[in-house]
Order: sequence, then C-alpha cells, then structure tokens
Amino acid sequence: PGPPAMSVCGSPDCWRNRVTYQLLTDRFARGDGGTEQCDDLADYCGGTWRGALEKLDYLQDLGVEAIWISPIIANVAKGYHGFWGKSLIDLNPRFGTAEDLQALVHAVHSRGMLVMVGVVANHMGQTWEDVPSITPFGNSSFYHGCTECKAAGGGHNGTGCNATVCDCWVDDYDDAEQCLVCQLFGLPDLDQDHPVVRSELLGYAERLKEVYGVDAIRIDTVPYVKGEFWEELTTASGVFAIGEVSTSNDTKCLEYISSGAMDATINYPLYYALSDVFVSKYAMGRLAGQVAAQRAAYPSGALGLLGNFAENHDVSRLPYMTQDPQLRRSFVTYTLTAEGLPIIYYGQEQELKGASKMEANLNREALWPTQFRQDSNTAGMYGTIRTINALRKRVPAGDFAQAEQEQGAVRDDLFVFVRGKVVVALTNRGQDGGSISEFVDGMPWTAGTTVCNVFNPACDCQQIQDGYRLQVTLDGGEPKVYAEQQYMSVAPGAGGDCPGGGGAGGLAVWRDCA
Repeated sequence: PGPPAMSVCGSPDCWRNRVTYQLLTDRFARGDGGTEQCDDLADYCGGTWRGALEKLDYLQDLGVEAIWISPIIANVAKGYHGFWGKSLIDLNPRFGTAEDLQALVHAVHSRGMLVMVGVVANHMGQTWEDVPSITPFGNSSFYHGCTECKAAGGGHNGTGCNATVCDCWVDDYDDAEQCLVCQLFGLPDLDQDHPVVRSELLGYAERLKEVYGVDAIRIDTVPYVKGEFWEELTTASGVFAIGEVSTSNDTKCLEYISSGAMDATINYPLYYALSDVFVSKYAMGRLAGQVAAQRAAYPSGALGLLGNFAENHDVSRLPYMTQDPQLRRSFVTYTLTAEGLPIIYYGQEQELKGASKMEANLNREALWPTQFRQDSNTAGMYGTIRTINALRKRVPAGDFAQAEQEQGAVRDDLFVFVRGKVVVALTNRGQDGGSISEFVDGMPWTAGTTVCNVFNPACDCQQIQDGYRLQVTLDGGEPKVYAEQQYMSVAPGAGGDCPGGGGAGGLAVWRDCA
C-alpha cells in the first residue's frame, strides 16, 4: 500500500444525520467509460474504486455527504458483493489496488465527505468447500461445527457433517443460540471465541482505519455473533460502527446499542413501518406509532444515528414494490428528512427497477447504463433527492439536519412532522388519491414569515400571519417540504403566473381565524 489514508472524523457525532450513499463497488462505476449492460448479475460486472472516484462529482451534485462501499477484502468466486471473504489480508483485485482504494478515500475526504466500509466477521467464504483456500482460517478448527449447532437444536437444514464437510444451518431464526453457532444459509460460521479468529478479525478492523483511513464501518449479520465480540471489534476499529439487525423489533436492535456493542443499527423497524404506509397504504397511525415508540425506547441522541433507508442490497427496490411514483417519492422524502442517518442505495436516484428481495442479484443492477443522468426535475427521484439534500445544506443545521423531530398532524391519510424550522407533509393516498387539505397548528415560524414548498418554491408559498398555522394542501399524492423562503433556490413568483391559490405572485396569505 501507499501512504496510509487518514481517517478525518470517525466519532458518532460526525455521522449523526449525515446523508450517506451506499454503493456496491462492483455495480456503481467502471472507470473506463463503458455504458453497456451487465448480462450476468450473479458475477462481477466491473465496477472499481477508481470508477467510484471518477463519479464523485455526480454524488456531490446529488448532495451526498458520505459513501458506504462494499467490503474490500478478496472474495471467493462470484463474490462481487464482498460478503464471501477469501482473505483478511488481501484486497479484492477486481476492485483495484491498495493505491486505488487510498486514492478514493483521499478524494472523498478532500471534498468534505466521509467513508464507511462494510465489514463481515460472522463467516468467510460461501460454502464449506471454500475453507481450505481461506486466509488465515484455512481449516475447520476456526469454525463452528455440527456438534455445536445440533446441541443448540439446529442443523436439520443443510446436508450435515462428515469427515470433510460441515453443512449445518440455522433452523429457527428466533433461537439466539442457533444463530450464534449454526450456519446462515450454509456460510462457514467463524468461531470468534477461537483466539486466532478473534485476534485476526480485530487486527483487520484496526487496519481499516490505520491503513485505509475509513471513518466508519457497517457490520454485517449482527445477531449471528456474540455482542461481546462486536464491542471489541467496534473498539478496535476506532470509528463509528453501525450494524445490520434485520428485524422489525426495536428491542433487539436496542440491546446492541445499549450494551455498547456498536453505536447504531440500520433502522429496519422504521423501514417496515414505512413500507406499510407507503406501499400497503396502512393508516398513518402505523408510522406515528413507530416513531413515538422509538423516541420512547432509545437513549437521548440515538435516533440521529439510526440508518434510515428506503432501499438496500437485501430488500426489493421501490419501483418493484409499488408502481406509484408519488408513494415512492413520499417514502424517500421521509427517509431524507426525518431524524436519523439517511441512506441512499445506489441507483435509487435513477429508479432502477429491481425485483423481489428473494432474487437479490436482480436488485444489484449495474448503474452505468443510466449514464448517471442528472435530472433536476423535482417530480422525479433524482430531483427529489437532490432538492432535499440541497435544502439540508442551506438551512442552518440546528434548524433542520440536526434538529429533533416533533410530531405535527396525523390522520389516516396525512402525516406532518417538524424538524427545527422545516415542516414535512406526506400522504399515503398515492397519485390517484385526489387532493387533501388541512390546517396544521404548532408551526415553528413567526408571524410575517414567508414559507415555501421546496419542490415548487416559485408558486407554492404562503405567509404566516396571526398564529402558527400552516395550510397543507397535497394534490395527487405529492410530498411537500416547507421552509422559510430565504432558503429557497428561487423567489416566489419567479416562474410567472402560477396555478391554484397562490395567484400570479405565488403567495397566499392564511390568517388564523380561531
């Protein structure tokens, strides 16, 4: 490797509410200018660290403040995603060299952005046949075997064990002990109590910061390893650690945070609530209940570190889940404006179609055939994301991006919340849902303040008068984000005559008549 890249900010506070872009290194950017489709999504497609470096302008235009890249170590055959490690020592040559990785980290840091890297410490390889080739864990003594798995009541799935092969899977994913000592879908399960395994994994975590300069780690498959080990790994890494606990149960997520095993978790409980209201059209009380439950359960400051997402590499993409563009925009608008660490999955901004989450490879398309379009139309997904992220930068952090979230109006088809001096209004009606209108009290602006909808600042503004009341009108399922006019990219009326109640000047005046 070349000169070590230096981590610039690895504390949890550096990551609180930071907009992060998850890119699968193999699928994001090739670096050679090619735009052809990748025909075999079960194998490598050709993305590299150099390719990612060359697309940092694209990410900055989108408003990204950090990138999360795939695990960096060498993988067994077809391990394009980085989760089938072959060596803790060698980098993945399909992604590039050590110098390429360090150059990417340097370039990201030079733009005021941070770097997160995926870490896998539950398993190595894909199947037991890979074990002899794995460095430095090349024999069965480093892994949990069938004896331990069957003693925990597991191992009925899989082919079992003989003199050369161990294939004993978790049978009951609600059984904590099985999850610790049995195999996750046949992946060779490391024994972190083995002193060599423990030492090598902790050393690897330390090198990520000391050699490659990463600012955070995303820990894979958290419930399948003892929490005590995760605490050691987090400490060894010396940076912010966020973990994957793919459950709707906040109690299970919270135990890893409260124990100090890691700083935060990916916010699956919120994801399931958002899916219910913006895909299945549950009443908004489902979302309000989830938000209130998390605020009551988590310690002070923890919500700003939870990873809020609408898509990732393990779930279906939004266009597969719903064909309604306004429901998709509302889903994403919530993740980008609510309290938490917003995560954008690569291609989400281009609305890659994806497939069922059971066909994971199909949710990991190559991005380069889109030619990295930068469409600023706020009715599209790229424009929606870019517009919200730009507002996050224009509004003082204490008035939006770092402000606590407060609940506004909730009814079956309307959800309004406040962050500092920004108000977000969402509906689950979708594009065919007609118009919804409501006066909402308790707004954060003083009389005389002009506030506008960031998606249409030329024509959708109103002046706050005698009270703190805002008239929220959502047409055709649209989301709206309201902020003071001084933070808009254009002035009211700049677009000429405007349709609707705003009139030619784009400004409506609402007076509290109570």
